Amino acid sequence: MDKPVEITPDGKVVRKSYSSVKKGIDWNSYPMRLWAKSNELFWSPLQFKELIQQDKQDWETMSESEREISEYIATAFSAGEEAVSRYLAELVIALDELGYTEEVLFLNQFQQEETRHTDAFRRWMDSIGMDKDTEKWTTEINPSYYELFYVALPSAAYGVKANPSPESILRFTATYMFSIEGIAAETGFYFWRTMWERGRHLKGIYEIVKRVAADESRHLAFGTYLTTMLIGEDQSLYDKFLEYFNYAGGLAVRLIGTIVEQQVNKWEPYKEKWGRYFEWVYKENGLGSLVDYAAKMVQHRLFYVNRLRNANREKLRYMPLNEAAPVIENFDTVEKYLTPQYDPE
Repeated sequence: MDKPVEITPDGKVVRKSYSSVKKGIDWNSYPMRLWAKSNELFWSPLQFKELIQQDKQDWETMSESEREISEYIATAFSAGEEAVSRYLAELVIALDELGYTEEVLFLNQFQQEETRHTDAFRRWMDSIGMDKDTEKWTTEINPSYYELFYVALPSAAYGVKANPSPESILRFTATYMFSIEGIAAETGFYFWRTMWERGRHLKGIYEIVKRVAADESRHLAFGTYLTTMLIGEDQSLYDKFLEYFNYAGGLAVRLIGTIVEQQVNKWEPYKEKWGRYFEWVYKENGLGSLVDYAAKMVQHRLFYVNRLRNANREKLRYMPLNEAAPVIENFDTVEKYLTPQYDPE
């Protein structure tokens, strides 16, 4: 692709053209069909005010242990959503410099969605009376979380900024879309769903999570699309992608494992006082099942990459939405998507 800008001898940066008025927008391209689905499923955190007020009442009746695990997971989500909303801009700029159009348009929408997720989680935390400073859960208490979000992600983003090459972009997608969204967040969605099923409370945050999951399903699909397009044009990049994914994906699984180990060990002496989730946690390997779910998500991510990594750009650009990852069609199908039984076809 031709670069969209040029530097003149006197140092001016001049854009050559704007695609929307030069060649138009390819509405049938994969990114723009994801864009259309995003518009169809638009939502706002403000629409859940009444449910969140009920969450506040539920919060006051929960045991200390129940509130602690909820605070832990909510903090992990809020910090994670803020992190990705901050660093996605580097990928937008890189793809623009490489001459992509529809991909850049979708990524700008993608970034707005990540910002909305940050708003939703922090707004919920404030509304139920959670402390402003809960960062301990993402730093000293969980070293793998810290390594993934405070080191690996910014390092990958600054790598793209310094050198917007296909390899640096793959490092970013392996860290962001495949590990943070595709393992850590997906497992977190499963946690919230199971908490709702067992306790039937905190409905406000559960309804928010369902919508965040719908957004993230499109983000995962785009990540697979972009990753396999780059690998398809240079198969030598596949091994580099696996190297980056093994590192970041390993951190994602370990951060889930750390949560499980800390919480189960902490609560074991008090299990007789455990609240509404007692059977899930102790009789059904509930928290332990989170690690199994995270490991399963590793295989899901690789399944779609391996299925598409030999496809050419044309095929990827016009493939069905669900070819790159399961894309949530409407909010009524989210719960099926979040079940541990969901498998790639």
